[in-house]
Amino acid sequence: MVMKKSRKLLVAIMTIAMAATMLVGLTANAAGEGKITITAPANLYLDKQTYTAYRIFDVVYNEDQTKFSYSILAPYDDFDDYPNSATQSLTQYLSSLDDDSAALNALATNLWDFIVENRADIDPLTVGSKTAVIGDTSVVIDGLELGYYLVYGTGLAKDEFDDAWEGTVVAACALTTTVPTASVKLKADVPTIDKFIWNHHEGEDRNDDDDDGWIKWNDVSIGDIVHFRFDTKVPNMIGYTSYTFNIHDRMSPGLDFDSTSVVVRLVNPTTGATKKVLVSKDVNGVDYDYELTLNGTDAAGYTTFSIIFKPSVFITYDAGDIIYVNYSATLNEKAIVGPAGNDNLVRLEYSRSPLKYDENGDEEEETDFTPWRRVKVYTGVYGFIKVEYDEDDEIIATLEGAEFELWREKGGVPEQVWFAPFRTEVIGGKTVRVYKVADEDTINKTDRLVTPDSGIVYVEGLGASYTEFGVDNNGDDFIVSINDGYGKYWMREKKAPDGYFPRTEDIPVQLLIYCEYDGELLDNLYKDTMWRIAEGVGNNWLIVQSEELLEISNEAGDKFPETGGSGRQAFIIGGVALMGLAVVGLVVATARKKKKIVTD
Repeated sequence: MVMKKSRKLLVAIMTIAMAATMLVGLTANAAGEGKITITAPANLYLDKQTYTAYRIFDVVYNEDQTKFSYSILAPYDDFDDYPNSATQSLTQYLSSLDDDSAALNALATNLWDFIVENRADIDPLTVGSKTAVIGDTSVVIDGLELGYYLVYGTGLAKDEFDDAWEGTVVAACALTTTVPTASVKLKADVPTIDKFIWNHHEGEDRNDDDDDGWIKWNDVSIGDIVHFRFDTKVPNMIGYTSYTFNIHDRMSPGLDFDSTSVVVRLVNPTTGATKKVLVSKDVNGVDYDYELTLNGTDAAGYTTFSIIFKPSVFITYDAGDIIYVNYSATLNEKAIVGPAGNDNLVRLEYSRSPLKYDENGDEEEETDFTPWRRVKVYTGVYGFIKVEYDEDDEIIATLEGAEFELWREKGGVPEQVWFAPFRTEVIGGKTVRVYKVADEDTINKTDRLVTPDSGIVYVEGLGASYTEFGVDNNGDDFIVSINDGYGKYWMREKKAPDGYFPRTEDIPVQLLIYCEYDGELLDNLYKDTMWRIAEGVGNNWLIVQSEELLEISNEAGDKFPETGGSGRQAFIIGGVALMGLAVVGLVVATARKKKKIVTD
């Protein structure tokens, strides 16, 4: 369930509209009959925001409201920031413009600048104001003298989950004239951005933008390529002469960014067809759409990069067109193993206003940011212990020196898995070896997993199969289905411990993962991400807890007879204490008929 954010007031968000307020048969001095109704678009709140109307012209019109006579108020006599001001009065220029035109919106922007610069000279009697209350969908400024007004206001930005974020909103300009009252819809647009990752468990065609595989998480093995996508739209840019639109990405140290994989497209929102593959500055240094900027690493060690759209070109794009940005990265040896996952985040920097000043007359910052959007890449771990059993299937020894290869199927072809040099950890009082899957930059790779004296080895950095789990009447988990064949491995014993026979059959291993996405809040991104250990044959899987280990046994041979010989000798090792890493589990089809679990 989507977590709701607290609504927070935005600061210095500017939206301008012009409105004429006129009543039938009344003169310009008819007191208090004018009214302006202000509404917000779907992406803005009005809550607690103040809207102010500045009268620019008095107006007189005839009885049937077809003829209008405007007279400009001081100090607007000195306003000349519009085309042809040397040869045309402001009244003449306004009369030449079309409703809702770019020129009309540009004029509103310039008038606001003039008001800010000359606010001390403005007669308070020509100004009306109203503050919205919580829940208002419209605000009415009434009791106004009839006239032609410029309306200024602030707002609250909404994101796609209908929440407000602490930041400013893109503001645009709109002018409108109505008789006898004015109705103004603020033409502000709030750009948003979202991020997705290609999940091979769910999808069929990565090249299909609408494929269900574009979700919020994936799990892979170290060394695998992961595919990402940003989704955003060209905003309404009325009133702007250029527009800042920059995408900023942060990816955890466990991901290596492939800068050559970036593709940026404009897509028709109706047909879904690509209108244009945008050109990067690297391809054409003069006539380009965007520049890919590699920003290095931040204080947290995250790799950062930006896609900087050229403002003078971006302003020419059609509002509403979808922008898709696709790129890839490779999971590397620094990857975090287990439920914490590996973050990849994005946010959008955008122009927040075409104006120069906030409501207090202070200089505005040029841009603001959307909230971060995040996806996660997971990778798993499993553990095994090398043992010898007695006739009652009780462990009598843990075995050192067994050597295994690990194989997987990739693209229908067997591929051997290589590892970085092992590290040792003490878990539950036992010294264990931990191997991590190697990436292409790993030094001193090895293809062997070698058991220590405790017999315990953990293998990190492996992808899993997406699995649906259920709960039986006893409250125990059971596997409903294994949805894909990804994450299948097999272990191959290459050398048995001294004095023991090597296993001749491969040991199949399959990791299982379940993940439920639950909103975008950074402190609660995933409701339930879990792995399980299980073992069995075919589809008859028995779930085992994730802190337990796969037991792999060897049989010792009897000593050949000799004169005075005493036959086979054995030693007993007491209960082996284990504390699992509590990260991922796996599915294992063992050669044993009876499952044995080592516990403290």
